[in-house]
Amino acid sequence: MKKIIWIVIILLVIFGIYKFTKQSPVAEEAAPLVVTLNMQENSGEKGEAKLTEVDGQVKVVVALTGAPADLPQPAHLHKGSCANLGEPIFTLSPVLDGASETTLLITKEALIDNLPLALNVHKSTTNLNNYVACGD
Repeated sequence: MKKIIWIVIILLVIFGIYKFTKQSPVAEEAAPLVVTLNMQENSGEKGEAKLTEVDGQVKVVVALTGAPADLPQPAHLHKGSCANLGEPIFTLSPVLDGASETTLLITKEALIDNLPLALNVHKSTTNLNNYVACGD
């Protein structure tokens, strides 16, 4: 009987050490990657995008100041940089009233493996060739 009690105590101690030394997934989720979105073509629009991994997916939250009201502005993650945009690899939810939120079916680590990337916001759905904000 004493052996069983000691085994249970040892297992509880091992479990307690494991539980309290293991890195918390909440800590990972709380550390977003922040991308500064700089004004393009004198648009007056600038801001930031926060990319946070939640449950193995990347949540992209875009916040722009100076954005027009009630005008959807397409946004994408492109290969390359703002100075040299490549093909879009992810379409984001349009920025509306300066805000957008998209969940990508990719981990933050896999997204980082695709660097360099640029987050680009277009003027409107009818004016895709003009860019209002971009961040590397």
